[in-house]
Order: sequence, then structure tokens, then C-alpha cells
Amino acid sequence: MGYPARWGDFIIGLSYLWEGQVLLVEKLLRPTLARAELDLGRRSPFTCMLASLLAAALWERNQPDEAGALLANRLDVLERGGLPESVLLGYRTMARIASAEGAEHRAQELLGALDAVGVARRLPRLCVASRVDQVRLHARRFRAEACRDLAAQIDALLAAPGAPQGRLWRGNVMLLRDLAIAYSAIAAQDWRRAADVLERADHGALAARLGRLHIEMLGLRAWVLDRCGEKSLGLLREAADLAATYGLVRVFDDAHPALGDWAREALMSGTVAAPGGGSPATPHRAPPRLAPVVAPRERTHPSMALTPKEREVLELAARNLSNKEIGLAMQVGEETIKWHMKNLFAKLDAGTRKQVVQRARILGLLEAK
Repeated sequence: MGYPARWGDFIIGLSYLWEGQVLLVEKLLRPTLARAELDLGRRSPFTCMLASLLAAALWERNQPDEAGALLANRLDVLERGGLPESVLLGYRTMARIASAEGAEHRAQELLGALDAVGVARRLPRLCVASRVDQVRLHARRFRAEACRDLAAQIDALLAAPGAPQGRLWRGNVMLLRDLAIAYSAIAAQDWRRAADVLERADHGALAARLGRLHIEMLGLRAWVLDRCGEKSLGLLREAADLAATYGLVRVFDDAHPALGDWAREALMSGTVAAPGGGSPATPHRAPPRLAPVVAPRERTHPSMALTPKEREVLELAARNLSNKEIGLAMQVGEETIKWHMKNLFAKLDAGTRKQVVQRARILGLLEAK
């Protein structure tokens, strides 16, 4: 007889999670999960669904070890009998933990498994959500082509003859589609288009009362507007204040690592510098420092997001080695080195190898001679 109330806790916890109220989720669901595990066992479907919600909240609180432990040996139960939202949260949380640990291949496998669950259970929203998170993952590395391909796959899913046509379902997936388009624009460093789409997505998040997504959109909008040379510290401060109020520690770093770095630096200094050495925004009182990410990364200029391989190529290029010589040193093919150099040209806004090295030294990515 006690379980109608516990189902109520699940529904309330899910609504809190959508709103971004992760502190309330943790307070509500810890005792509920403990009672469910005692009465039903660790691998009952209901227990696993509660664990999925609590793990998502703990991840947002920057507690990856406990979040991972909650989901361990439970994903198979969720994919067979969990409600769709609990399946999505479970796989998404595990994928983000893997990505933060540097295991991108594992994150991609988990998101691929989420897509397979969506196909097997005829839940196309899970397929769309899987691809959106894959776009987000590739956007972290500025892989524009991969993002465009995934966005096209989302459009194909939405246009499929058997796709649901209900107003609520379409509204939800169209918001997901806007997210994919926005992240694709970020990957291509098309900052103006990204700003426009993010503003539209933010309106959708507010209308659906998705508070966590609204905070993510505010942070991303502030960052891309800064890339456009516009003042955006006020927008960033609003997002940071909301994140601190709700207990969302990871929201900016999950959105994009460059956003997380830029936000910490901008909020600590109280100014946001315009690209190309433009005038900074008006100084404000610096708010409390944002919490660091799980795995500390080597600091770079806020607009940069170089992969470890790109850094290695950059260091070898600074020694005046050719692509062939760099390939031999790294034991990879010359075409792979050309691909890394192409990414370095784009990320450092350079036209020649010499400019790449010069820009890297100016931005602190290489030691100055």
C-alpha cells in the first residue's frame, strides 16, 4: 500500500529534475530509493528507475562516482522495463561520465545503445535524444561534418512515415532538433547562427518549464554572443546565479568544455573580452567561483578546445617538422596529420602553419620562445 506514495515521489522527482532542482531531487529520492531497495531488491524495475533519476541529479552535483555506482548493473533492467525518461537519463548520465573521464568511445557506445533501445521499443524520441547527445559530444571537438550528418539523421527520423504526430510529442522533439542545430552551428563556429537558434531553443525550454535546459541555453548564448563580439556578462551572471541556486555544478562543462573555461575566467575577472582584442564588457562584482569539472583539464584560452592529439601535432609543428615527419613521430598516417592540422587552422583562425604556431604561443598553448 505504500507504493502509490513512492510512485508519487518518482513523478515529483522527475519534475524536479526537469526544472533543474537537483538539490530537491537528492533530498526526496535518497530515502525513497533506500526503502525500495530494501523492499523490492536492487534490480527491480521500480528501484532501477529511482536510481536513474537520483544518479542524474548526483551527476549534476558533480558526484560521478556515486552516480556511476547507482547505475552499475542496472541499465539492462532499465532498457527492458523502465519508463522512457528513466532509460534516457540512465544512458545519458553514464555517457557523460565516460566522456568526462576521457573515454569518448565508451560514451559513443552508450549513446548508440540508447538508440538501439529506442528502435527495439519503438520509442523514436529516444532515437532522437541519442543523436542530439552525439551531436553535443562531437561539438565538444568542433567536428562540424559529424554534427551535420547527425542533424540530418534527426530530420529523417522526424519525417519518417511512422513518426508520431501528437502536439506534445512534436513540441518535445522539435526542441531537441533545435539543440542539435545549435550545437552543429557551434561545431562549425558559426556563432551568429548558433546565437539565433539558441534563443529559439531557450524560448522552447521556458515554455516547457525545463529549467535545467534553460540555464544551459543561457550559458551557451552568453558564450556565443561573446564570440560574436557582443557584451554578454549579464546573461552569463544570470545563468551562473540560477545554476548556483539549483545546485547545478556541471551544467556549463556538460554543455561545452570551452564554455566552462570561459565562464570561470569571465566570472572571476568580472569582464568578458571581445574577440580580437576588443573592449571588454563593463566590470561587475565577481560572483562566487564556479566549481571545477570532475577531471581537471590543462587550461587553454577560453575559445580553444584542442584535443590531446591536436596538442601533440601542434608541439611537433612548432619544431618545424613536416606532416610526414610528424606522422612518423606519432606513428600515424600523413592523412591523419593533415586532418589535425586542418582542425588547428580552424580553431586558431590561421591560414598558414607559421600563423598556427604564432597564434598558439600568443594564446598560451605553446611556451613562448
